Amino acid sequence: MFFSVAMFLVLYFNTYLVTWISCILVLISTRGREKERDALFISFAW
Repeated sequence: MFFSVAMFLVLYFNTYLVTWISCILVLISTRGREKERDALFISFAW
């Protein structure tokens, strides 16, 4: 039981980290376009 919970947490946090890494990469790539960047950041924050 504990092992399955631990595996779930690891998978959950891996997904969370990948989401934030891709978000940061998008923010860097859209550095010149401030409004687009802010909209993307707000959508990821929610």
